[in-house]
Amino acid sequence: MTPRFHERVRQLLSERGKNQALLAEFLKVSSSHLSRVLTGERPLEHAIFLAIAEFLDSAPADLAAGTEVEDLARPAGAVVQRDTYEDLLHKLQEATRRLAEMESELVAERERRALADSALAESRQASELAQDAAREASNQSAREREARASAEARAAGAEAQLDASRATIRTREAELQRVRGELAACQKQGERYAAQVEGLGRETAGLRREVARLTEHLAAANRAVAQNYDAYLQAEQGRRALAQRLQAQQQTATAAAVFTGLIGLGAGLLGGAGGRRDDDE
Repeated sequence: MTPRFHERVRQLLSERGKNQALLAEFLKVSSSHLSRVLTGERPLEHAIFLAIAEFLDSAPADLAAGTEVEDLARPAGAVVQRDTYEDLLHKLQEATRRLAEMESELVAERERRALADSALAESRQASELAQDAAREASNQSAREREARASAEARAAGAEAQLDASRATIRTREAELQRVRGELAACQKQGERYAAQVEGLGRETAGLRREVARLTEHLAAANRAVAQNYDAYLQAEQGRRALAQRLQAQQQTATAAAVFTGLIGLGAGLLGGAGGRRDDDE
């Protein structure tokens, strides 16, 4: 089997103490691009082939001998001027560099695409989660609608109760207004009563002063009565003594009168007896 070109390059790199990274730097391409070129994933251009031979200090024919790129070492049919060759080589290197940059950009784009794919997968997963959440939200919405219907029914009942309460409040307000009117009338009556009380207070104060004066007079009268009572007791004792004396005198006078009457009676009797004797004579 024909030896592959990349094996010949690796062998020469090892023999000369060099590595593929230095070769990529010499060629001004990326290591990944160089690997693809050496393994046949990318076409090996003649300029790159000549640059590799130069880096390995090998004749192009020796480098390509017995490999799949042996045709690149064959001389061209026309002689190319060195300036033209160098210009073409420079353009080729520039194109290779640009290709490497594009490949790097492609790699970056692939990485971004991988990130985008990952983000898309995450987005799909999030979408599925969102769909699940939407279904749950729909179920929750249905429950909320039922709850809202129930709440509306309760609200209707509460509204009816509120209307009844409002009617009751209006009734209470009318009653309160009436009570306020009565209270105002009572306040006016209270003011009149307060004026009357104030007048009564003044009268009471005068009466208290009069009572105090009368109390003083009563005390004086009590003192006088007490004094008069003592005099009364003395007078009563004297009266009783006098009554006793008078009774005794009356008894004595009665006895005297009786005695006098008896004497008179006796005298009359005596006088009558003598007259009859005179008549008889």
